[in-house]
Amino acid sequence: MPAEALKVLPGGRFGRPVPKEKRAAILEDAAAVFALLPGASMAELAEGLGISRATLYRYFPKREQLVHALALEAVRLIDEASNQLKLLQNSYLEAFGELIELLVPIGDRYHFFVTEPRCIRHEDVKKEVERQYQQLFEMIDQAKAHGEINPQLPTAWVAACFDSAVWSAWWTVTQGSVAPNDAQRLAVESFRRSVQLHE
Repeated sequence: MPAEALKVLPGGRFGRPVPKEKRAAILEDAAAVFALLPGASMAELAEGLGISRATLYRYFPKREQLVHALALEAVRLIDEASNQLKLLQNSYLEAFGELIELLVPIGDRYHFFVTEPRCIRHEDVKKEVERQYQQLFEMIDQAKAHGEINPQLPTAWVAACFDSAVWSAWWTVTQGSVAPNDAQRLAVESFRRSVQLHE
């Protein structure tokens, strides 16, 4: 993979140097590198982050430690976004739209479990991811029961459509092809059209 694939913006992946003393900054930007380059090695991660391999190894001696820490951080951020959701009792689709808008800014973290599936091998991560998906599935089933989502669609399919909407919005914004506000709007509209009942 050529270096240009990681350096989407001038000055490194995000157009700014990662503060070498901040472990949190490495975690934040590593998710985006994984999103652009699934299965990235430590050398590729260091290049994408704009730091030396020595600095990366100082904070994360093993790639598995970085993956585990990033997975737990992703779980935390997804929970924070979900906790901001104000579920409207009369509109589940509006609630899904609101949740998509909350998740798009952390789309790389939301998608991390797809780009780096080995992180699910950790029991603590696996338990939390299963909990989050169970909450999503329950919300989908409630929307079906209220006639807002087509009951003929498998719940897992609806969840996959939701995941795709979040990821597509994050990806197009990252590539500079769609403005952030437009991407969120399009993601919400696409999800609604794909799952709601049509007269």
